[in-house]
Amino acid sequence: MSPLLETHQLVKRFGAMTATASVDLTLEWGEIHAIIGPNGAGKTTLMGQIAGELKPDEGTIFFENQDITSLQPHGRSRRGIARMFQVAHVFPASTVLENVMLAHLSQRGHGFRFWKNARSDRESRLAAMNFLEQVGLENRGEALAGTLSHGEQRQLEVAMVLAGNPKVLLMDEPTAGMGPEETARMIVLLSRIKGRQGLLLVEHDMETVYQLADRVTVMVYGRILASGTVEEIRRDESVRKAYLGDEKEEKEANA
Repeated sequence: MSPLLETHQLVKRFGAMTATASVDLTLEWGEIHAIIGPNGAGKTTLMGQIAGELKPDEGTIFFENQDITSLQPHGRSRRGIARMFQVAHVFPASTVLENVMLAHLSQRGHGFRFWKNARSDRESRLAAMNFLEQVGLENRGEALAGTLSHGEQRQLEVAMVLAGNPKVLLMDEPTAGMGPEETARMIVLLSRIKGRQGLLLVEHDMETVYQLADRVTVMVYGRILASGTVEEIRRDESVRKAYLGDEKEEKEANA
């Protein structure tokens, strides 16, 4: 059975710097695949190529066994590839419920010009309430999105993405800037939705990776150093020297 998403020999250069060097990566349906590595390893560049925001210089991207390398971001979104960035993208002046309703209506083919009439759309309202319940914001529906905490805004963004019915979810550091409690809530949330789609996760917090990931890929200087289960990566001496060991030393220094 073919992977849900696959990159083959993906190369991206910025002048003399090679940000991704012949990257082969797969994502299976229902799994969480984490990408880790030091700053400058090429993780976000890889995500940008998969999302269609960056055009590869070489290589191919397959989604559901179809070549999507030349497909624009909106075309990939329509096919079911959604991306979440490090900073939450919500509509701060609208309510939490309205944010999710708008995402649901967009998935059904409606646009902003229908928004005034769409506020009373019963189907989208019920669907939005369901998505808010899934992410733990069922009691915050009437609050303005701009008044939510950082962690709550990230939860809201997950609800909005889920409302678009994605097959692949690309997440760039979903716990960045969160305290321990917010991080714990995000881990629980992602655990709940695990198995519904493929989730490709870039994350620096290793405890989050260890709790969520089915597979882990380590990138260093644009190349894949190792890929395997959490336990395989934790035992890999080359990974420990290149990344995990440095992280441990940094944590000890900051303790």
